Amino acid sequence: MVIGASVAGLCAARVLSDFYSKVTVFERDELPGAPATRATVPQDRHLHLLMARGAQELDSHFPGLLNDMVAAGVAMLENRPDCIYLGAAGHVLGTGHTLRKEFTAYVPSRPHLEWQLRRRVLDIDNVEIVRRRVTEPTFERTHQRVTGVLLDPAGPAEDAGADREDLADGEFVATDLVVDAAGRGTRLPVWLAQWGYQRPAEETVDIGISYATHQFRIPDGLIREKVVVAGASHDQSLGLGMLCYEDGTWVLTTFGVAHAKPPPTFDEMRALADKLLPARFTAALTQAEPLGETAFHAFPTCRWRRYDKVDRFPVGIIPLGDAVASFNPTFGQGMTMTVLQAGHLRRALESGAELASFLNHATAKTTYPVWMMNAIADISFHHAVAEHVPRWWRPAGSLFDQFLGAAETDPVLAEWFLRRFSLLDSLYMVPSAPIIGRAIGHNLRLWLRERRTRRQFATTQPSP
Repeated sequence: MVIGASVAGLCAARVLSDFYSKVTVFERDELPGAPATRATVPQDRHLHLLMARGAQELDSHFPGLLNDMVAAGVAMLENRPDCIYLGAAGHVLGTGHTLRKEFTAYVPSRPHLEWQLRRRVLDIDNVEIVRRRVTEPTFERTHQRVTGVLLDPAGPAEDAGADREDLADGEFVATDLVVDAAGRGTRLPVWLAQWGYQRPAEETVDIGISYATHQFRIPDGLIREKVVVAGASHDQSLGLGMLCYEDGTWVLTTFGVAHAKPPPTFDEMRALADKLLPARFTAALTQAEPLGETAFHAFPTCRWRRYDKVDRFPVGIIPLGDAVASFNPTFGQGMTMTVLQAGHLRRALESGAELASFLNHATAKTTYPVWMMNAIADISFHHAVAEHVPRWWRPAGSLFDQFLGAAETDPVLAEWFLRRFSLLDSLYMVPSAPIIGRAIGHNLRLWLRERRTRRQFATTQPSP
């Protein structure tokens, strides 16, 4: 059984369907039959990025997904650096006109991506999605295992399968495995404590993000890019992103870090774009037709629950997705990290190893490098607060600031960053020795050129 039918829950159901005779996904929300926002996913109104690595991983679980999205109008950026404007930490990457390595990205809206995944899951014969709210799992203390779930008796009365019985405090449904894909609202740490287990330690970064998002339309051809990002920096706590979605609409999300408030109206959002983007973007926005109302959301804290460090873990339940780790959403890597976890789940089931231990440790290995680099960036550039900040984080952030400065005018460095930021070549944002040498040499040449320019300027000035 899977708790939650968002991206993590749908990916879990797809993997589990190859190993179990029956999979049931319980979702409290009414699921639309077409791409649409959902009340229980307030963040789906805001800008989402599907990283290139995430697209590859999703297509491995759902063959044909990417082709179907393109057929539905989703933009595909196939080795097209001119389709991406990426500003990071106050620098704008200069990728040039060509990329040395193949780079393909897709730009679906979050509602469209979920709908594509959901309809594929619904087509699997041994999977069903039931609209019911799970109250809690049931735990059998003698064998120290989860045996099923209790459903909220007040929920809709859809059939939840044959292995069930009505109890005074809710309807019991038996199962071999429960996957907690309930997202940031997970109650698994509470349940573990109730069952006599250790609550997982938590690593947190207080980033204090607030969003404001508005959809709009503009005449075709005004903006050649499909992805436009101007991230926050040390001296600028506001940032923005614009994406062109599958139905021809655009989304403009403005955000503030360190508890800075983003502009609340579309006119004020355009004013921020005037400040952060080149004039050609703001000229296009003067012709924008806003659609609907502004949507707001807040993300106060990044959180990693260290299930890999607990001494014991009950049989019959595992966490997945944001229930384990929720990353700074302005980096756009959360969905990709969730899909990587689904791959870990498949390998754990194929291996026959103890499921929770295998999955929790595999998830930690892929979470650590992305969490570390996000935290370094948040501490160095976004005024974030963390309980434990290693001494080397801030110097590392300063060095990376210099690297990004070089990537403004060196397309090789810019491409390296784009691929690592998209989690393609490695989850570690650690440059190799040749890349470091190239950055140092590039910055040294720029410094020498600037020094010569200053000297030439000084010699041409008349003496007082």
